[in-house]
Amino acid sequence: MRTYKLRYVLIILIQLISFAAFSQDQQLRFEHLNVKQGLSQATVTCYFQDSRGFMWIGTFNGLDRYDGYTFKIFKHDPNDPTTISHNAVKDILEDKEGNLWIATIGGGLNKFDRKTNRFKRYINNPKDKNSLASNHINKIIEDNGKIWIATREDGLDVFDIKTETCKHYVRDGTSVTALGDNYVTSVYKDSYNDIWVGTFLGGLYKYNRKKDSFTGFQHWDETPGLISSSIVSFIFEDSYRRLWVGTFNGLNLYDRKKETFTVYKNDPLNSTSLGNNVILSINEDAHKNLWIGTENNGLTIMNMATRQFSTHVHDNADPYSLNGNTHYAIYRDNLNNMWIGGYVSGINIYKDITHKFNHQRRTSASNSLTHNIVTGLSEDAEANLWIGTDGGGLNHYNTKTGKYSVYKQPGKANNIGDRIQTLFIDDRQNLWIGTYQDGVSVLNLKTKTLKQFKFNPLDTTALLINSAFSVTQTRDKRIWIGTLGRGLEQYDPATGGFIHHLTKKGDPRSLSSNNISSLFADREGNLWIGTSDAGLNLLPAGSKAFTRFASDDKINGLLDNEVAGMCEDYLGNIWICTGGGLNRLDPKREK
Repeated sequence: MRTYKLRYVLIILIQLISFAAFSQDQQLRFEHLNVKQGLSQATVTCYFQDSRGFMWIGTFNGLDRYDGYTFKIFKHDPNDPTTISHNAVKDILEDKEGNLWIATIGGGLNKFDRKTNRFKRYINNPKDKNSLASNHINKIIEDNGKIWIATREDGLDVFDIKTETCKHYVRDGTSVTALGDNYVTSVYKDSYNDIWVGTFLGGLYKYNRKKDSFTGFQHWDETPGLISSSIVSFIFEDSYRRLWVGTFNGLNLYDRKKETFTVYKNDPLNSTSLGNNVILSINEDAHKNLWIGTENNGLTIMNMATRQFSTHVHDNADPYSLNGNTHYAIYRDNLNNMWIGGYVSGINIYKDITHKFNHQRRTSASNSLTHNIVTGLSEDAEANLWIGTDGGGLNHYNTKTGKYSVYKQPGKANNIGDRIQTLFIDDRQNLWIGTYQDGVSVLNLKTKTLKQFKFNPLDTTALLINSAFSVTQTRDKRIWIGTLGRGLEQYDPATGGFIHHLTKKGDPRSLSSNNISSLFADREGNLWIGTSDAGLNLLPAGSKAFTRFASDDKINGLLDNEVAGMCEDYLGNIWICTGGGLNRLDPKREK
């Protein structure tokens, strides 16, 4: 019923603002782009945002350019030498001249001409010692007019952009200042202008520009201070200029003064430890948290202040969770959005604006909402939330522990009903629960006792219908219940029954309609009744006669007769949300 949707959305947004701070336990909400939206392949290897704002995405089936709406795909054509040299794209960079360089696995290096949309290829030529050492490239960086190229099995190349020639660094078994492994996994330039090189079996290396040599860091044993593994997968410097090294056996933080490492590893007994020891990618968000992509265990986020980790994995029950659990690429764009990609996961985008909201939703975890359609929220005296859902019953959220629980009567089935439509807590800490076809339940939050009201054809003081869509309390302590089709119910605590207020044909002082969509009690004790088809009604404090407001009056009337919700400002004006827009009503002038 669209009449009620806006009211529910407004309530939820207002409540969620109180949870605005980003926390390690919050469920991250990701947007997804995949083959269905135009991506060339679901396995994403790298991201890069160029100086013009385009996002470039590397896959194993082509190079994709995304403009925020559509994808343009660049693929290898064996009959066209001006196309990209290979479809397996591994890395992308933009040089100081604005040229794009694309590294591939199997096709060497490519330079992209934006004006012509053509590629120039740089590949290995066995007859030319100045050509690339290998066509299989893992990583590229730009450094003073040169491109450093990490190759598979053939060492490290330094490509001079002007001369288009390469200098090669390879393993030398007799020299301690040379690379110790020709399988180079990563190359990185930090803010100190140092070049760092990661290898698959030889550990980590730091390049000495003056001596044109390398200093190595290997894992020999479990001695404290050593790097955790000689299989280095990723290198990253954070905004505090700290160097992080991902390996196949944990995360390492390098101490530049001591030249030692602090190691972070997964502890199966500690849920706040690193999610997985096999690290594939690292980046930092705008809030100084370290994002770590792992193999088979999703995304791990490190809180820099506490050095604690939270792990986020794919959840079949949550469409906004990560797609996939193996993530090769993490990238932060110019708007501070985080882009995550990996094995058959497509593109996952975490938008930074979502930090302003902590999204609570149903997942497969035990500590989550029971249903995603939230229809009512009420805060009790202990600042905890009671949450009504249309399909999942009544949820209780402890704001101190962050834990959810589902309310059920001890020893009985959940006879409140699963399709809750409205919640309201009165001045005596009674939680009024309006449902669809299961009557009205009243839960005393102090004693946890439950009372129920349902339609009874033999009792004239019983509810006229078992569906209630709004509840409120006026200043005189009276409880009012709005129904769809059977008017307004007034609770009589003396008898435990209800006084019925219905529309009467020919009586302009009765309700304008029996289809009540919303109720609001102002600070003067007046009751405002919104209907889904006949405008607004006012029941002044102490009166039994209703005043009607409708869209018939084109000058002073409502914009539309469908009233979704109402509220009062500090001047006493009543604001009415209708199907045709927003109205402001001056109660004193009644217009």
